[in-house]
Amino acid sequence: MRKKTCPVAQRVLFYLTTIISLLLVGCSKTPDEWLQRAVAAEKAAQSALSRNDPKAARRAADDAGKAARQLQKLAEADGPSREERQRLFQQAQVAARLAREHAGLALERRQRQDKLSGLKVRTYQKARSLIFTTVLPPMAAAAGKAAKVGTNELTAIERPLAQHSWKLASILCARPQLSDGAPDWAGAASDLRSWSTNQTLEFKAFLALVFVMLGQSDFALAELESVDPANLQSTNALAIYHGGRALLYALQGWNQLAAPEAEAFEKQAQIIDGPVNGQQLVAMFHAFTACDAFTKRDFLKMDAAVAQSIRAWPDNPLAAYLTGEKLAANGEWEKAAVSLEARAAGTEDEWIAQRLAQRARDLRDGKGTTKALVLDTRFLAQLAVHATVKTARNSAAGKRLGEFVEGAKTFGQQLRERVPLLGGAGAEKSSSDTSR
Repeated sequence: MRKKTCPVAQRVLFYLTTIISLLLVGCSKTPDEWLQRAVAAEKAAQSALSRNDPKAARRAADDAGKAARQLQKLAEADGPSREERQRLFQQAQVAARLAREHAGLALERRQRQDKLSGLKVRTYQKARSLIFTTVLPPMAAAAGKAAKVGTNELTAIERPLAQHSWKLASILCARPQLSDGAPDWAGAASDLRSWSTNQTLEFKAFLALVFVMLGQSDFALAELESVDPANLQSTNALAIYHGGRALLYALQGWNQLAAPEAEAFEKQAQIIDGPVNGQQLVAMFHAFTACDAFTKRDFLKMDAAVAQSIRAWPDNPLAAYLTGEKLAANGEWEKAAVSLEARAAGTEDEWIAQRLAQRARDLRDGKGTTKALVLDTRFLAQLAVHATVKTARNSAAGKRLGEFVEGAKTFGQQLRERVPLLGGAGAEKSSSDTSR
């Protein structure tokens, strides 16, 4: 008599058979099929990017990566047609990389959209008018009074306001002095009154720098993103626009968004004598890329980014800092200490020297932490400004940049005093660090 099988056991056996069959089918894919899957997934990620769907793009990128890994196993196996399998694997690697880039860009676009529509930026946009109703008018009035009665007749409050008004006009508008060498107070007053009702790109870029130095990069982003690039005609305006976006995106960690902006800036900066050298900005971008790779422990990518940074700017002062952090991450404390102390020795920026020297001592004593000092985003941004000014100190462009930064510091202090939204503890700390 034939023994009956339990219905539950039959179902379990069926499910196991089905799972095994699926696994066997998956393992039996040919190298060509894995490549086709990787390529299809890359196209799906690109389609998701066009639809602004970061989740779908990430799923497609993961699928492309899985296909590439499966093909890698086949490519590493011995046997006939091994070279062909390796060639197909290289193609799959490219597809997987592109898929990751599509997914990364989709995510960054969504993050940018979320920031611009977030409560913080919406609150700033409502309070933004305070800058043009409570900060600029008194400055314009002080400059206008100086034009009529001279600076000796100004009060202790009006005199610095008038002087700062002239600095802004000369920096942002390149307004010349009068024939007798005196400031054009009337012209400065006119410029500030104009900015109160109609902000130029140059003023918005200046305001963005002010916010970055106040630790309010979201507000800086809101300023530059409000610019319509279709209205920008001059080379200088395009350079300011693309350069500003590249740096702001890099500060946010949006490397995919920053890359084309940095490239666009470099093209424009090659034919103008602007305040920032194009090769230095591109080098800074690669430094931020190295920072991102470091945080992900992707040291191969970090090495490549540091190499690109040095190639773009051979005298890049950040390269040694990045190299020191890489050595620390690998546990080479003594080498890292020497690298960082080498950068600290003899520097004119005492605050940088002190912080790096302490970091070097901690590394030598084996007290390094997972949090990197030099690769802190805000610290690196401040260091980038200092390094760029120092490198170009003796050039006309370098002097102009120095004036631009100093003007931003002074204007930022006035904003914090008059605009409550900027008076928080975070802004206080950022301003203090930057002004050292």
